[in-house]
Amino acid sequence: ITTTLIQCNEFPFIVSLQYSKFTNENSEWKHFCAGSIIHKQWILTAAHCIMNVSFFLNQTIAFVNPDYIDEIKQRKIYRLHSAFVHSKFDSNTLDNDICLLKTAKPIRLKQDYIIRLPRSSLLSKRIDKIAIVAGWGTTVSNHRFIQNQQQQSKHLLKAKLKPWPHENCSELYRNSLSFIVPKKTLCYFSSYHQDSCQGDSGGPLFRHLYNHYYEIIGIVSFGGLSCDGSLPGVYTNVHQFRHWIISNIKKNKL
Repeated sequence: ITTTLIQCNEFPFIVSLQYSKFTNENSEWKHFCAGSIIHKQWILTAAHCIMNVSFFLNQTIAFVNPDYIDEIKQRKIYRLHSAFVHSKFDSNTLDNDICLLKTAKPIRLKQDYIIRLPRSSLLSKRIDKIAIVAGWGTTVSNHRFIQNQQQQSKHLLKAKLKPWPHENCSELYRNSLSFIVPKKTLCYFSSYHQDSCQGDSGGPLFRHLYNHYYEIIGIVSFGGLSCDGSLPGVYTNVHQFRHWIISNIKKNKL
């Protein structure tokens, strides 16, 4: 994301997923995706962030509350117990790009800082409203799939985005990249050439309700190759997966 620095602890529900070649917590950890705390022991992210579940669980930890990604004192470390990738996720088409992560122990966070799932009544009333995307992704226009740690933001950044009609979005991607945008997605764009990019994947697209309350409406899935806002960003439509999320949490409580 190439835009505004957030205020301290503004979005504590956003977590940094980081990996290391070693499993020691004092090892060097590198950010690769983001996620959102939707329950005291559950994080919502993108399925494409987790290509190998067993490797992912062994080599990945969730850093909670790291506004500044290298700030050791502020961040809280949580090991992951299990990962639930949507059974119909397709890594080629990015259909059903959604995953639930269960932490090994409950996340210590005030209840009102957990981001809410969208309710149908709220979603219909707010469908044309501005949304926010935030993350630690690449901060310069670059090829989306080239990993460059030097260009990755150390600070959590945010951008305000506007909705883009899905039919028009699909046509843009079909003409520009010969890619079909999945049906269960949302498209959002910025008039200021701001976009999510490499490293923002799995993070939330969300709206402010009131006080500390926010609702998540999308998950960063993919976008244009250059991350310059020339194409709308595409986000997994969380409302379409609300039943899947709730049923998986209920089935895997213990």
